[in-house]
Amino acid sequence: MEKEKIRKNKKECLTNILAFYQTLGTRVFGFLLICSFAVVWGACGSAEPTEPTDTDGIADTNDLCMTSQNTSFTSNSNNDTDRDGCEDAVEDVDDNGNGLIEITTEAMLDNMRYNPMGTSYDDEEQDDPNVDPNADEGDKTGCGGGVDTEGNDIITCNGYELSNDITLMEDWPIITEDFTGTFDGKGFSISGLIISSGNVNVGFFARVSGTVRDIHLTGTSSVTSTHTPDSSSSSVASLGSLVGLLEQGAKVWSSSSTLSIIASDTA
Repeated sequence: MEKEKIRKNKKECLTNILAFYQTLGTRVFGFLLICSFAVVWGACGSAEPTEPTDTDGIADTNDLCMTSQNTSFTSNSNNDTDRDGCEDAVEDVDDNGNGLIEITTEAMLDNMRYNPMGTSYDDEEQDDPNVDPNADEGDKTGCGGGVDTEGNDIITCNGYELSNDITLMEDWPIITEDFTGTFDGKGFSISGLIISSGNVNVGFFARVSGTVRDIHLTGTSSVTSTHTPDSSSSSVASLGSLVGLLEQGAKVWSSSSTLSIIASDTA
């Protein structure tokens, strides 16, 4: 019905222009008339709306997720918690729009190592040793959309947050890169953490320059340092269950651990 109306409007528009040229009664405008048809046809139909690529009802020009995988998803759907146009758990890495990427599984927790800044979710290991481990190459879809405590719009991601308790089923390969983002445990716990590493800094996070808060390491497992110093390194390893080395300016609060700490430095 809408397309038929647009065709009718185009036809009336062209008819009016043709009548105008005919009233001039000169040949000089005949050429202009022919050339004008192509231009006018597009101009008369410029009001035609762009069909959305997906089925969420949001025009592509305003749609952050133009390939919504849920055919029942609409712009006011309950599946879009932060109303940013990206469906929760399908395209949106930041469901609530607070700038923190939701972590729900052990695999997702492990993938934090590929972007210690927390600016995107990266689930692929960088095999090339020449690639900067801090390179921002992951998925930013749906980052932000909310407002901060000062009322400013949040438009990027800068960390991670737990959405549930997580039990680790395998020994934890420590995150050796300096964690510069924010990790918010939201009061949830991580259990089953077992670490045995010869790295100079040992902990769930080997080194932190950012913020870690509201996370609890539970269970009776252990964190062990097997660091063997050489002439170029310190004889004392930095060891902790949650954080190995806390850099100046970094923050850790409202967190706890019941894990055993074992230092087996052979120096």
